[in-house]
Amino acid sequence: MPGSVALARLASASGGSGSFPPAAAVQGARQDNLKEIVGIGPVLEARLHALGIVSFRQLADLDEDGVGWLGCVLDGFGDRIVSDDWVGQAGSLYERHHHGRV
Repeated sequence: MPGSVALARLASASGGSGSFPPAAAVQGARQDNLKEIVGIGPVLEARLHALGIVSFRQLADLDEDGVGWLGCVLDGFGDRIVSDDWVGQAGSLYERHHHGRV
């Protein structure tokens, strides 16, 4: 379930509790080095992995609602998602590393 639809479904499935079911989120996702994104270090990468976010594609596919939700979950780091343009960076890195392949 790539993309913002998947994020919305996972957020709904979690009952708004602030965590994804990792098995559902990770299923079929390639694991990328999220630390390549400016603003994501080892601590944030670990938090994203705990949420089931392991790939550039997952971040690149976030819509405005998904970014808002993730910002709330990453309390204290939410502004960095927009200010560092994680979605744009993730899209560029996805294209570079995977040549746009799903």
